[in-house]
Amino acid sequence: MKNLIFISAILLLLFLSNTGAQTTVAPLQLGNVWFYGDDTTPHPDAKTTVVDTNALINSISYFKLRYQTINGQLDYNRYVRLKEDDFYAISLDTTYPAPDHELLYYKKDAVIGDTWTIPDPNSLLDAVYTIEDTLVLNVFGEPTTVKFLTIDSGLQLFYEYWTEKFGQLSRYQNAGGLWVQWILFGCVIDGVAYGDTSFSPVSIENEFSMVETFILKQNYPNPFNAITTISYQLPERSWVTLKVFDILGKEVAKLVNEEKPAGNIEVIFNASNLSSGIYFYTLHSGDFTSTRKLVLLK
Repeated sequence: MKNLIFISAILLLLFLSNTGAQTTVAPLQLGNVWFYGDDTTPHPDAKTTVVDTNALINSISYFKLRYQTINGQLDYNRYVRLKEDDFYAISLDTTYPAPDHELLYYKKDAVIGDTWTIPDPNSLLDAVYTIEDTLVLNVFGEPTTVKFLTIDSGLQLFYEYWTEKFGQLSRYQNAGGLWVQWILFGCVIDGVAYGDTSFSPVSIENEFSMVETFILKQNYPNPFNAITTISYQLPERSWVTLKVFDILGKEVAKLVNEEKPAGNIEVIFNASNLSSGIYFYTLHSGDFTSTRKLVLLK
């Protein structure tokens, strides 16, 4: 029985973390961005962006959120909406046992005592969300009402802090006796930036990185939808060409054709004008030539 309880707790932890913790954001508006990380990193290492406002699933309109990590290991979309009853909800697959297969993760303008329950498909116990308290704190230099939310599965407790303006500020959970903290470093709300929004390098050229050899790295994400990042490193200043070819060998894009400094360099490749399929990108510099494959899925 103890083993069953322990396994159920772990499953709930994984379920909540994978389905909601990284994309439970508010308010929803096109272009809003949230920059998150844990308490072991000096800067954010993940971000969630509202990239679309009318993604239809089963005739229901959702906001499309894109979640990315700075190392490119995770890059996926979630579909979220603000329901008529003021609950924010994530659309899950058809195996999730709730109306419209949605996970309710926060209630707009919630007050102390508001509570709601979500089913956990991996356990006999459901998770109960409760607004326990409110307090006024200085958030990104502004006095802000913060709401303390608990998520109680009966076996495991999660703690979250929310605001109406910035969304989720932090999330705490006890994992194997260690407290894991997921915090908001910064955000862009209604076009205004708050806090630390340093995240992913875009077309960065670092002349001071000491590298010893030519390297062409695998693009990320891969497969990708429209936009991906190609990285390479140069041990010395040199003339560089970086081209993209289709599967028949026809050149479809010339990304770089100029002298570049030594160091690590990243280039953003926008393939929105290309069809889905397999492509190859080739880096040439002096006697060095390297080719890698990328996959475009739309």
